[in-house]
Amino acid sequence: MFPDADQLKFAFVALCALASFSYGKRVCDTRDAFYLRIAMCLTVCADFCLLILYQNIPGILFFCCVQCAYTARYGGYRRAALLLAVWAVLFPMFIIMLPFQTAVSAVYAVSFAFSLFSAAEAFAKKIYPFPNGILALLGMCLFAICDINVAMYNTHIPFFDARAAVIFTVMWAAYLPAQAMLSASGFGYRFAARK
Repeated sequence: MFPDADQLKFAFVALCALASFSYGKRVCDTRDAFYLRIAMCLTVCADFCLLILYQNIPGILFFCCVQCAYTARYGGYRRAALLLAVWAVLFPMFIIMLPFQTAVSAVYAVSFAFSLFSAAEAFAKKIYPFPNGILALLGMCLFAICDINVAMYNTHIPFFDARAAVIFTVMWAAYLPAQAMLSASGFGYRFAARK
């Protein structure tokens, strides 16, 4: 029996995570590799919940942790600590005002904003050598495109519902390359040089 589409997507994400460990000592930076590998492993956990178990809330919570790890990767542990403090303030407020899954999704949106800003800032400051910086930023931008489409897909607004097939396709067309690029962004390329 052949695996279904969700199982194949999960397998691809898992392979991207495994690839980030296969580099051994040939990494861009040991601290960077540490946070990248944490983020990739948490991504596997998130997608296992979403694609295999079909449990949205645990999956979104894992993705919050993914974005915290990426925030630490690009912006340092102090910015990640700031994100955790923001969680502590916002989550109780969102729980009061919103349904639980919506509250968790809102916390995730804030978390992603932190990690995307941190990735753009790291690229602007040329913290990463070429091509690692470009791969990291493009991966995060594709991740953002995926998440925007996930939000549109799940709002059930008639305008978006009428375009659900296109939105679904764009979602995965952005997400899978994002994981590949993020995994590749940790590799220590022999020709890598700072711009």
